[in-house]
Amino acid sequence: MTSRWLRLVRIHTSSLTQAVVLLGLVIDGKWEWLRVVLFALFAVVYHAAGFIYNDICDYEHDRCDEAKKHFPLVSGEISLRLARSLYTVLGLITLIFGTWLSKGRIFSILFLIAAMGFGHLYNKRCKKDLASPAYITAAFISLPLLSYFSHSGRLSLLMFLVVSYLIFLMLYQIAVEGYMKDIGSDKNNLLMRMGTAYSDKGVITVNARTKLFAWSLRLPAFILFVVIWHLSDTDPIGLAIGIFLIIGMIYAGNRLLASGSFDNRKRVRLCAIIEVLTYTLLITSLLGILGWTGFAFFILYPYGWFLLLNRLTWKTLITPRV
Repeated sequence: MTSRWLRLVRIHTSSLTQAVVLLGLVIDGKWEWLRVVLFALFAVVYHAAGFIYNDICDYEHDRCDEAKKHFPLVSGEISLRLARSLYTVLGLITLIFGTWLSKGRIFSILFLIAAMGFGHLYNKRCKKDLASPAYITAAFISLPLLSYFSHSGRLSLLMFLVVSYLIFLMLYQIAVEGYMKDIGSDKNNLLMRMGTAYSDKGVITVNARTKLFAWSLRLPAFILFVVIWHLSDTDPIGLAIGIFLIIGMIYAGNRLLASGSFDNRKRVRLCAIIEVLTYTLLITSLLGILGWTGFAFFILYPYGWFLLLNRLTWKTLITPRV
């Protein structure tokens, strides 16, 4: 019974939302553990409300997708009416809780409104508007800025670079990974508009234009890693870890963009691996700011959360079913 609610709110992936919010809170090296816990709770509520609304908006589309027949709304385990009521309640909690955490700071409140507003816009338009990756990216980068400006009145160069990295992280995740996962069912697909083909025999042909687009969103992250690492720490250990991660990202990215028989489960697994590597690369670049204790926290906590909640939610060890 509990797992259907965990599946509805995508609880396993909320660890990344929490981590991004918390980065904005500790980017200057100051840790207030009570605030860390409170902002983590805020991130979970924000994440849950957003994914409930996403399932509501995508309900008709998801009903036609065989790969999503296990979704709680599609399977009928949770009614649309109940989902809408829960979304309304969680949305109000997000607004009130976020305003309180902002301490009345105007920029923090504005980014709270942006996070909620752009998230709402993305869910409404994601199956209709090819610009939708920009909407969810704007919502995503508003989260660390919300927490950052709740305790700081200025935007540092380091925070600007971290936000820039998150922009490319999110655009790649939605505009490349997201469209790749849905290429067999989503008619309004950016990659198919670029010429990538999907046949009725389940074969995908990824063209050069799609690959160029994908790598144009990936390569800036590698450059930003080097710049952030240089500003925060020049320890060669961090650079060595980063190079190893970049090699893994290049390999997995090439596998994701390979033509051939389309296996949705394998593509989802590849996307999960890429997201883990991309997030870890960002945390590695901040090793000098976070220290080894902070580095361990931002690695072990999100991954531990994901593994535990993914197991409880989907009954799989690593590969999520969404």
